[in-house]
Amino acid sequence: MNAEDSKNKESENTEEKFKKEGAKNKLDRQGSRLLIFLVIILIVFIVIFSFRKEIGGILVKQENFDYHGLQFFKTKVGDITFYATDINLSRAGTEREYQFYFRTDPRDLDKINFNIISSIKPETYVSFYKSAIDCQNISLVAWNIGDFLGKIGSKVTGAMAEPEIQNQSVGNSTLDSKEVINCSSNVNATIIVVRANAEKTRVYQDSKNKNCFVLEAQNCDLIKVADRFILGMVVNAVGK
Repeated sequence: MNAEDSKNKESENTEEKFKKEGAKNKLDRQGSRLLIFLVIILIVFIVIFSFRKEIGGILVKQENFDYHGLQFFKTKVGDITFYATDINLSRAGTEREYQFYFRTDPRDLDKINFNIISSIKPETYVSFYKSAIDCQNISLVAWNIGDFLGKIGSKVTGAMAEPEIQNQSVGNSTLDSKEVINCSSNVNATIIVVRANAEKTRVYQDSKNKNCFVLEAQNCDLIKVADRFILGMVVNAVGK
């Protein structure tokens, strides 16, 4: 190898070294920027979390208020407003915190008559009249009631309140059944019957069967009457 070739080789090595150092410096700068970005995101997250509540992985604005001895927070997910409260319930000797969600402001639900003094048995039938089945929101209502009963430890079975609709389904709900159960049924269980297009929205015990709870809604306002039922039972259990 002559002197010129040696010089060219040394030049190539030097250029390659600069390229490697440049790439390394670039990666170091990118890594530093990424680290700074993550730290900023973490700080912002901590600040936001101090003022917000996380529901379903979405951070949403929070507003707290006390009602009937329960602490509620009002929160919004997209265009939907929820009112939630955390309650400690004992099941099978173990106490656990459960969260209950309402679509209606609990402070407005007191306007709906609630007259239930009996407690819920270990097994519950949730039964629907045709008027309720025909409502568009029936799936959500069935899920809300079933979720509440499951949290308090009552085994839930779906049913129909009228024999002519016993083969129908409750929207997309899992509370489908071929059984016909209503307040006249003789079963060792709580019965909840849901009816729409009533004269007024109210929740009450059947006069002859104290284990049968009737949820009646004007038009198809079933979400509100289901919220009233759940809130009333929660307040009966732990509220004031």
